[in-house]
Amino acid sequence: MVIIPYAALCSVNTNATPLSKSNCKWSSWLRKPSSHIRSEGDKVTEAIDEAISIGEVANMPVQISHFKVTYKPNWGRSVHTLAQVEAARLRGIDVTIDQYPYVASSTTLSTTVPSWVFPGGRDSVLWRSNDKPTRQKIKKEMTETLKSKKLKNYDYALIARYALDNTYNGKTITDVNKLKGRKTKPMEEAETILDLIASTDRVQMVYFSMDEADLRRILQYPFNMFASDAGMVQACHTYVHTEQMHLFLVSTCAILKLFIWKKLFVERHHCLHHGLIFAIGDCCGKVWRPMW
Repeated sequence: MVIIPYAALCSVNTNATPLSKSNCKWSSWLRKPSSHIRSEGDKVTEAIDEAISIGEVANMPVQISHFKVTYKPNWGRSVHTLAQVEAARLRGIDVTIDQYPYVASSTTLSTTVPSWVFPGGRDSVLWRSNDKPTRQKIKKEMTETLKSKKLKNYDYALIARYALDNTYNGKTITDVNKLKGRKTKPMEEAETILDLIASTDRVQMVYFSMDEADLRRILQYPFNMFASDAGMVQACHTYVHTEQMHLFLVSTCAILKLFIWKKLFVERHHCLHHGLIFAIGDCCGKVWRPMW
């Protein structure tokens, strides 16, 4: 499977289209690009349009990974994002999606900090975070972003892996702030975030940013499949990392909860169809694009 993270590879989609076209020359089983789109929040519809446009121009199928809408101002917009996918399919474009069956996603703590902080490498990040006026500017922007997401603090942000102190693992930024004796207010929590980022190269996080109504709606879409968001391993390799197995089990439990405990809000044949693709994808280490 070829993964093309459009947001990372290009500044505008005209740069990604030639790359996608070159992929068309490969064998058919490799022609399954999976895109992490530019936005899953305020600009999610534009990001979906971009991914579809690249596939359409390059005459390639489009697989949009981790399909979701994040943070309260965007909750409910899955009605529109699914309509975009369906409209493209009606035009003859082979668009499919995948999602993980829970309302949280995982990435790094750095995503809570303005992007202009990071150019120039780690030395530049440390300089900016240690310069008092710049640090204050960073924290102010962080709190403004928090407010735009209709969040009071960072209790939605849970630390999954902090190498320097594993007692922080499983705690929210709000929890860590309390341990440090700081107030649970945005500016103080932003201070804690900057301290953590400055202390190590990577802090892995889990963000509870989605609404279950959107999760259910997307799950019911027939041209969708499950993904656990685990790292990929060699196809059908005999060794599976414990973290990947853990994610597989967590995902399976989440699916059972949604399909069985929630009274099978998705038709049984859809459950079987989605579940088989999910199982094949996780057990073999690659989430293969579904063949309908």
